[in-house]
Amino acid sequence: DAVLETGIDATLFWGVWALLLGLTGTAVGMYLAAGAISRASEVNPSVIWGGVHVALTTTLLGLVIFLVAALIWFGLRTWYRRVAAA
Repeated sequence: DAVLETGIDATLFWGVWALLLGLTGTAVGMYLAAGAISRASEVNPSVIWGGVHVALTTTLLGLVIFLVAALIWFGLRTWYRRVAAA
């Protein structure tokens, strides 16, 4: 069934989008942090690393969502192929 296959593939599609949005969030966060650091006369290292922590959180969450979506996609695809072959 083409509709079912499309739905299964959509799982992976949205997982990839989550990963890309996470990477985009990290890039934007690091860009803004770099701009704030360049404008400041004196910067505390703990503030810098706190900002890096927040920026990398988006990538981590996007990666987790992608991995879960990829596992679900693989499981559903394997199940569908077995059912279709029977």
